[in-house]
Amino acid sequence: MVFEWCLAEKLCLARVIRFGIAVSLSVLHGAASTFQSIDWCSAEYYQSFREYDRPKFAGEFLCRIPDFINDVRQMPCFSQTANPCADGGTGITTCCRTCPLARWGLRCCRMVERQPVFLWLPQYNPQVLTVEAEAAGSAEDTFDFRQCSFLKAAVSVSEQELHLLFSDGARTLQVIARGNPVLENPVLLRCTLRGMEEFETKPQTLRRLCCLYRQGRLVKSLYPKEERAHYWIKALRAWDGFQAGASYREIAEAIYPDEIKNNGDWEEVYRTRVQRLFRFTKQMFDGRYRTLLRGPEEKKKSLERGGT
Repeated sequence: MVFEWCLAEKLCLARVIRFGIAVSLSVLHGAASTFQSIDWCSAEYYQSFREYDRPKFAGEFLCRIPDFINDVRQMPCFSQTANPCADGGTGITTCCRTCPLARWGLRCCRMVERQPVFLWLPQYNPQVLTVEAEAAGSAEDTFDFRQCSFLKAAVSVSEQELHLLFSDGARTLQVIARGNPVLENPVLLRCTLRGMEEFETKPQTLRRLCCLYRQGRLVKSLYPKEERAHYWIKALRAWDGFQAGASYREIAEAIYPDEIKNNGDWEEVYRTRVQRLFRFTKQMFDGRYRTLLRGPEEKKKSLERGGT
């Protein structure tokens, strides 16, 4: 089955804004002089995580894996300066099709205002929207991305393939434009859906793109609230505390302050909870972060039933 959606868009690049990832930025930069650690004891630091979509959470787990950080530092394109646009907006980075980050499920990883930006491969993230770009006969009903403040990165794999990532800091939208995506001129975007799986997953991304075009923002109501976000945040925070040298008890007191205060059964209850958080995080590090990308239907496979 084939279903086609068409939009006349003008693909021009926008200025980037901050894309927050809790990670040692100096490590990703390969610099040893500055180490920006996070305050894992502060619940306020993790407050914004509650609004994250699944690709953002997957990126949070991924950027805490030492082997991944080492791979990023060795990427030829990571330190590459993007080719600037004529209007001074965000430039285009050239990335090889055989990028070593493919083993992590990524097309590329870029640093945008000292924060890592992840562009996922579509086979791992079904929300990635692939479109065919054609030259538009007129400028009517076009989308000038130079007016959009949410475009974070543009990565060219070849002359016929361009990856675009939009984000408001919590939610993301990734589009792959194939054919001949001319960035400075209007192009017609044609999207072909094949099979029931794409019929189920792609229309949501199309609606997000349409709202970005019509309203100039990533509409929150089109990103369902993640029911397990509170547990993922606890797991990330516990791991950050462990990396900072905190004991199990210190971690428990920070994550479960009210419960610890009213319940003295530390050894029997809260030590076990912290251990569960560590087990879950290690499962994410072993590759299960990819299951977050596939949505709630992967809940059973991702072993999220390990705690609350």
